[in-house]
Amino acid sequence: MSRPAHRILLVGPWRAGSSSGGCCSAEPAGIGGEHAHRPPAEADRREGDAAGVVRALRSSAGPAVDVQLVDPRNTLYLLPVVYRDARTAGVSMVRAAVTAIRATTPWTLVVDGRIVSRGDMLDPVGAERRCSPLLA
Repeated sequence: MSRPAHRILLVGPWRAGSSSGGCCSAEPAGIGGEHAHRPPAEADRREGDAAGVVRALRSSAGPAVDVQLVDPRNTLYLLPVVYRDARTAGVSMVRAAVTAIRATTPWTLVVDGRIVSRGDMLDPVGAERRCSPLLA
């Protein structure tokens, strides 16, 4: 398998409700009672539109660029991939390791092992603006 010309990773936002005891990952006290779920649209506004950012990046970057949305808890994937990309870009071993660790922060945008945005909720236009100079 050949390496893509470029790799863009967007580390998505934290998602709530990964474990709990109640219905729909709600509090156990809410079982059998009145449900107070947040509508999905409200959740998307609060957490940002990571999928929209990835769609825009895929559209603007083209098929030769590997664009991925990665869960921030997926360190088993993120650490070696970001480290390898940073080393390929000529970064020292220590700096590549630090970059890989920092890349696990939600809303981090990484292009070829370089962090171009970290911890800031992005919109499609802002993400494209940060990536395009590195893809030229």
